[in-house]
Amino acid sequence: MQKTKVHRCRFVDYVPSAIQAISFKPSIQPGDSTFAAVARADGEIEIFNVTEHWLPIMKFYKKDTYETAEGITWVGDRLFSCSLNGRVIEWDLQTGKQKQQIDSYGGAAWCICASSEENILAVGCEDGSVRLFDISDGQLIYSKALKRDQTRILSICWDKKSNLIACGTANSFILLWNPVTLQCVKQMTVEQTKKDDTFIWSVTSLNDGVLVSGDSTGRTSFWDMETGVLLQAFTSHAADVLAVAAYDDFHVFSAGIDTKTVMFQRVRTTSENIPLSLQKWHVSGRGKLHSHDVRAIACNEDLGLVVSGGIDCQLRLHHEPLSFPKGPTSYILPYPLDPIISLAKESHMMLVQKQNSVKVFGLEVNLFENMIMENSSKDDITAEKNSVCLLQLNFKLPIIKAAINNTGSLIAVSDPFETKLFKFNSDEKQVVKIKTFPRSARTIAFIDNILVFTDHNSLIAFDNDSLEEKVLLVDDGNCLNLTLPGLIIKSVVDSKSKNIALCSADNKITIVDIIDFAITDSFPMEKDVTAMAFHHNHPLLLLATFDRCIQIYDLDLKHFSFRSISDPLKNTKERDFIQGFAFHSDRSESFFFYTTSFFGLIDMNRVRQKNPAMITGKRKADHKKKFKNQKECAYKIYNYYKPLMFVDFMDNDMVVVERPWLAVMENFPDAFHEPSFGS
Repeated sequence: MQKTKVHRCRFVDYVPSAIQAISFKPSIQPGDSTFAAVARADGEIEIFNVTEHWLPIMKFYKKDTYETAEGITWVGDRLFSCSLNGRVIEWDLQTGKQKQQIDSYGGAAWCICASSEENILAVGCEDGSVRLFDISDGQLIYSKALKRDQTRILSICWDKKSNLIACGTANSFILLWNPVTLQCVKQMTVEQTKKDDTFIWSVTSLNDGVLVSGDSTGRTSFWDMETGVLLQAFTSHAADVLAVAAYDDFHVFSAGIDTKTVMFQRVRTTSENIPLSLQKWHVSGRGKLHSHDVRAIACNEDLGLVVSGGIDCQLRLHHEPLSFPKGPTSYILPYPLDPIISLAKESHMMLVQKQNSVKVFGLEVNLFENMIMENSSKDDITAEKNSVCLLQLNFKLPIIKAAINNTGSLIAVSDPFETKLFKFNSDEKQVVKIKTFPRSARTIAFIDNILVFTDHNSLIAFDNDSLEEKVLLVDDGNCLNLTLPGLIIKSVVDSKSKNIALCSADNKITIVDIIDFAITDSFPMEKDVTAMAFHHNHPLLLLATFDRCIQIYDLDLKHFSFRSISDPLKNTKERDFIQGFAFHSDRSESFFFYTTSFFGLIDMNRVRQKNPAMITGKRKADHKKKFKNQKECAYKIYNYYKPLMFVDFMDNDMVVVERPWLAVMENFPDAFHEPSFGS
């Protein structure tokens, strides 16, 4: 049996951010892909392709230390957010950056919504006003204000039936505004506890003129917007109700600090004398899907889906909302799809990217443990080993991407404004900034001493051959620019051929020769790519798609020379995407791949075998049996370590980075505790 040494790393203290808001993009035409935007407490906004098993396709980063994402809303193909720093932002889905922003003119912006005509944006502000913005014709211009008193507006929604704006305040009132006359037409008072004001954390309206609110007393209330009368109220939560959402006119969901999710269902009646808005509601289901506070709920009736999220950072999906709490549920862990770890293989160092810092660890050779790759017994796994932190760089702005070169002497870090290049002396533990590029980088890689990074639709290569000098004098001729079509979201380099492969948002793969700085090949992909890598021993490009298939592209023949590999992942979770590839130098005809749950080994010699579906006649049955036996030996799955964040090889020794979910939960605040009777 061939043994492989493994360095098991659990010292990477990756901590995700809590979920603040969730919003589904409305479908314009039948058959369109469905997208969802998820705002997190650190100001980042993630875009998921819901149709493709919730594949994360894009991430927006904040440009201000104090910028948050308190609320998000879709207006057609446009995405808007509001922040506690008083900014209203439109995000560009083509470039992955801020398209335009404007001040709220009312202090911190707590909530946001749009009119049914999709031409006006309403923002609830700290000064108690609702600011209206004109967003017609692609613009974002301040229009007017609806102002009443000095209490902040915590929640807001725009009713389609009455065309009124409903606002939940921090002083026990729900206000109904007429955006045409700028007048407050209704004021509804919620129940107060003792002398404290009640916070209305969330409001939503139904198509029949019923308004649903959730407040800090744990009550979910149903109001008649036409008369301003309280129809019903349920104290279904033991603490604040932070989110309410309507699945349809007959089902409403609420959740909050007590970690519970409650479904309310309208009692259907056959009497024609009772209007729909006056029909009674009742609690039809309760469930506990989260371990901590639930801050956001979103419903999509077309997909039959209810999604929730909160402090535990997970997205919880309920696939049969009408049978809640029964029915299938699933979850999406917040581990990043793109690796935040890179290796300096020659110097045995590991770079770990965090939100506002970069850490470099030294991996000692004598700390590696032994594992028999062909044996699935866990007895061969020894305890984990720690490594030493050699360097930590702290930054004020969030880090988009960071990487270290193969020798560990160069470190590149990018924020939303610029990319910095550092020289690192590991012996003296000194780091010096030697170059600043006035543009951010979506992807960063090193080919020897050549820094290669991409920004929007440009590829930038910087030659660092004279880096031994104390001060590097940069010549303009050393900075090369190449315009490429589409937003570049992934890249991978090949140190041997000096090539880089770029993947754009429209799934087009482009191969660029870094030395000649010319495009050598380009081809489209039918499905979204989750990972790609150059084979270490053959001119092949490995591509993993969202449906967990692996396709192999021959760079010499310029076509796909292997059949698609999907067998190893048939019985795994559909959202367990392939995150990366790894190569052992002594295994020239095989490669490793990894997901969050496991890593696998694939033998390409057996992959080359012809599929029995291509064979007809008398030989089909015999070949099918032979092919089945070969297929069973073509790959092997290893589930020793999980959840996995990174897998690669260093001097033929495997480096495995784990981040157990229990270790992540240790960083969460204490969950709500409801005392039992008699305690």
